[in-house]
Amino acid sequence: IYRNPNNSTISLPHDVLEDWSLEEFIEEKYKCNIDNLDEFLSAIGNEPFISRAFRLWLYRRLQFDESTYDFVENILATENIEFFWKDETIAAILQHESPNIFLLSMKDNLLKNDCTLLIRFCFILRITCQKPNSHFANSLTLDKNSGILRTLFLVPYGKGWGALFNFIYEFRDEL
Repeated sequence: IYRNPNNSTISLPHDVLEDWSLEEFIEEKYKCNIDNLDEFLSAIGNEPFISRAFRLWLYRRLQFDESTYDFVENILATENIEFFWKDETIAAILQHESPNIFLLSMKDNLLKNDCTLLIRFCFILRITCQKPNSHFANSLTLDKNSGILRTLFLVPYGKGWGALFNFIYEFRDEL
């Protein structure tokens, strides 16, 4: 929220309102299709902005509603679900405050088929659970032609790293 003290106005960035409305849309479709995963995913669509909103919606549901845990396990265990839904689900789990709960509850699924799902968790962790390293902020330079940063130094972020490393270490004999 931006507050302008000069004229006492408040403005919300447009994406906050967009995120909120998309999350409400997804919640409504979830309640209408709570027992049918395929219908739910079909009802919300598969556009990129929906994928992002789905991840945010799921992240918030995981914080406040333990019944969502079964929904998560259903998405990850269902074979005919498109991978981007699984990837967004994995990202929401790894960004959660207690990813270890999910990892332990999904142990059998994570370790089956030569650890295919566990390997996917590791891949998604490397993409979604990092942030820029503030120690190198002064050394960031833009490419003159494209205007894009030449180098961005990233560091691990969130509890997903520790939870996944601990899970792998704890069950290393089963890998």
